[in-house]
Amino acid sequence: MKRISAAAAHAASWAALSPSLIPRTWWMTAVNVAANAFAGQKIAEAVESFLSPLRRRRRVSLPTRPPEETEFHWRTNTLILAAAVTGTTVALDRSMVRQTEIGRLTGIHSDTTRQQLAGYVVGAAGWLAIDVLLALTESGRQLAVRRLRRRLPFLPEAVLSTAVLGLIAYTWRSVLSSTLNRIGSQAVISDFARPSISTAPPEPERTGSRASFEPFATLGYHGRGFVSAGPRAARITEVLSAVQGRCAERVELSTQTPIRVFIGRLGHPDLAEAANAAVAELERAGAFERDAILLVTNTGSGWIPQWSVEAFEYLTGGRCATAAVQYSFAGSWLAFLIHRRQAQDASRELFRAVSERIARCPAERRPRIYLAGESLGALGGHGAFRSSEHMQAGIDGAVWTGTPRTTRIHAQLTADRRSFSPEILPVVGRGDRVRFVSRPADLRTAAHGEPYPQWESPRIVYAQHASDPIVWWEPRLIWRRPDWLEERRGTDVSSAVHWMPWITFWQLTSDMPRSVKLPGGFGHNYHREVVHYWNAVLDTGLSEQACARIGDAIADDLGARSGSLPLTDPAPWQAGRMEGERRSLLSGLSRVLLRPQASRADERRQGSVRRRG
Repeated sequence: MKRISAAAAHAASWAALSPSLIPRTWWMTAVNVAANAFAGQKIAEAVESFLSPLRRRRRVSLPTRPPEETEFHWRTNTLILAAAVTGTTVALDRSMVRQTEIGRLTGIHSDTTRQQLAGYVVGAAGWLAIDVLLALTESGRQLAVRRLRRRLPFLPEAVLSTAVLGLIAYTWRSVLSSTLNRIGSQAVISDFARPSISTAPPEPERTGSRASFEPFATLGYHGRGFVSAGPRAARITEVLSAVQGRCAERVELSTQTPIRVFIGRLGHPDLAEAANAAVAELERAGAFERDAILLVTNTGSGWIPQWSVEAFEYLTGGRCATAAVQYSFAGSWLAFLIHRRQAQDASRELFRAVSERIARCPAERRPRIYLAGESLGALGGHGAFRSSEHMQAGIDGAVWTGTPRTTRIHAQLTADRRSFSPEILPVVGRGDRVRFVSRPADLRTAAHGEPYPQWESPRIVYAQHASDPIVWWEPRLIWRRPDWLEERRGTDVSSAVHWMPWITFWQLTSDMPRSVKLPGGFGHNYHREVVHYWNAVLDTGLSEQACARIGDAIADDLGARSGSLPLTDPAPWQAGRMEGERRSLLSGLSRVLLRPQASRADERRQGSVRRRG
């Protein structure tokens, strides 16, 4: 490795240690250092190769190198080594200070000294490993070209080099495709083999119950947890009675057990069929006689934001239904790469099927329709609409949390914001229908301090934290400075965060996995605050104190369900169904794993694993 490229790589690694949105662990630092040091090296090599012809023209050939030049090179190498050690020490020291500051802003503490030191060492090793791997690949290419030239001397060297490069690219693509397919297959197995504390719900209002059309075993890990969890009528009455008694507020207490419908991909691989199955489940459970229906677009593996759903259920007194359709078995990061279109298609099909069924209800008895989604679920949920106006015309309200920048409608609303509003909290029009918030107080007051006008229907809330990298990540960060890094930073973002080409992109990329581990209200975690957002969208009229008490109740519910495994056996009627559901599970798994390329027509001819209890 030449001195100039090595110096550029070290400089890039120091820049990679600059602060971003999330406190870094060792592996986050390692990813940043390896990626950016390698990029710095290659940029320097490209510049040097461009300038080398000019240098060769001006170079004077000498028979031997004079002693003065040898001494100069030795001193230069010593200075470069000293500069590298000094620069690395200073960069690591500043990084530790900034990481401590970011941890304080986002409510998380970690051992920054050990994390940064270990991360830098591993990142430097990773950079060298990448460089060696590419050097070996280049050596293999040159060897292949030489052998082909001996066998095919009549072909130009450019043709041979192009053919070899194409073969190498195809090999790497095949390896990547095979890896992704293996991960996807493993995700299918994990979704059903993963241990779960959930048991089939006894209430007929839930999918997977004895009255349901859908076997509990086919719902997947997150689907089974979703239909088993959630408050029942007694719990909702208890919480709302406490709110009414302590706050002296008028709360309607004619509560019901909320309806929860989840359609697993194992039983319904075709999304149109899955949407129709969701409508059939909603019809069976009496959802079209309730006050409101919430359509949730889940993330890749079927995960649903429980905070948002339970807030909706408590604030409607349980007189509601929630429906979701699983479109993928892959985790969110993999589904974001390969199943974004499926997420949008699932949302579109479910919205179409439910809207058509609601249209057949008497006008005076039609349930209101609301939407929700988080992260990839928010991106997919927008797939049912062409524009913000189209969405407003078809729903009664929505709460979107952590919406990615690559969501077209979200990006258009942000681009069309009022000129005085920042990118982290855009003001759209008069703010009477769509509002961007990072905390409950933003529901009433715009970023510049002026109160919003009276809400009109439908009410749509976009919740996004300034420290949420999933909201702000986009490919254009590689070459374009975003507005949110030119404007005043959010309260949970360090003022030392600045944009650098390529480097900021990788920093936010490595920030994303850990952003879900921060406390609620920071990063990609939207917890108690969503109670306030749904209170505004539903126009429930509860005070902040009442919403806070409901948030406490949801926290208690979710905390209790994350405890140890239950010691009780399944109910007798559940045990009687287990053998049949095991057969359904094995049949579905074999269909998904052994014949993933089967056409929809073949799947319909084989029949679904759906059965009546």
